[in-house]
Amino acid sequence: ASRHQNVHVINSRHVSGSQGLLVNYAAELIADGFSIEAVKKAVIDKITKTQFFAMIHEMDSLVRSGRVPKIAGKFVKLAGIKPIVTLDKDGSGTLCDKAFSETKALTKIIERVNMLIKKHDGIENYCILHTGVPNKAQEFAAITTEAFGQEPSFIEPAATAIGLHAGNGSIALAAMFR
Repeated sequence: ASRHQNVHVINSRHVSGSQGLLVNYAAELIADGFSIEAVKKAVIDKITKTQFFAMIHEMDSLVRSGRVPKIAGKFVKLAGIKPIVTLDKDGSGTLCDKAFSETKALTKIIERVNMLIKKHDGIENYCILHTGVPNKAQEFAAITTEAFGQEPSFIEPAATAIGLHAGNGSIALAAMFR
């Protein structure tokens, strides 16, 4: 990037959908005629107002990758726990909650986003990602549309790298707040 004047790199410390929301935000600002310096500043300001939450459907992939110890993975699987992960300020995945059913896990994600909507005085946009379950993502989108008063900006399969770690059947929601 340092060799090209028109290439600018920002470490968003985000992944997948939350990074996509930030890139989309930058594109909108550019289309609206903002200077590159104003775009960079606005995007940097939005990083802390953008959140990512994922309900992990199965632990096998996280165990295989070494991100979760085998014994912990077996316990979670046997107990039927659905972990909910988010990103910390450095962009590392961290457990933020858990549930004993997929429905409860997705409800908890909506509750967290609603708390953030109140904290930030609104939501600008959000997206839903999935790993191989487009119908489940569409159902979740209908629920979130009612809960947040707006449709998601996009519903997409998660990036392959995310899918390899999260495993098939996972659902994620990324949101950008005001």
